[in-house]
Amino acid sequence: MASCSISAPASAEEGTVVSVSVTVVNTDTERRILRTTVTANEEQIIWVELPFASGQSMTFSGSFLMPAGDVTILAWISAYYEELDMWAPVASDGRVVSLAVPITFHLDVHVPPWAAGGGISPGSGDYSAYSTVMLTANPFSGYQFTGWGGDASGTNPTFSLYMDGDKYVEAYFEPVPVPEFAGSLTRKELDYDAVRVPFPVQ
Repeated sequence: MASCSISAPASAEEGTVVSVSVTVVNTDTERRILRTTVTANEEQIIWVELPFASGQSMTFSGSFLMPAGDVTILAWISAYYEELDMWAPVASDGRVVSLAVPITFHLDVHVPPWAAGGGISPGSGDYSAYSTVMLTANPFSGYQFTGWGGDASGTNPTFSLYMDGDKYVEAYFEPVPVPEFAGSLTRKELDYDAVRVPFPVQ
């Protein structure tokens, strides 16, 4: 009476838009009104009711957002029989879109201008998914590390970052404080220092 086939990717990453299409063919010798229903994990993504000539084929499209798990796509085709004034199921198809585990996640490291005074190693880049990256804050001479921001925290200059997704990390630095002179100078010390000032040679 009718046939249908679903087209969808075998796998997709969480949060991506998955496109689905279903091709329906009226294999009856008579013109029929065919109703096409497609669901993804029981949520309707395609619903069409159109007349089909004998042998006619049509393709319909829909989409869904990939969740954190596999998705079952099901299609049902029903035909309306005017002579009986009733709908009857005539075809179905199904597909499973598996959740794809990403191979890598991206790490973006940054030192804001207001907290400049060092760098972070390793730098920005793609790292193996679900691996641990050991970050190290490296202050320049005359600066000290004060803490982490973003997806890292604490004041220890090393931080173990678990890459279970894309990450953003900041490091903050500041100049090393210069201790103020808290003593006092006597007149004799000042005179002695004044005597030691070098004179230019003529």
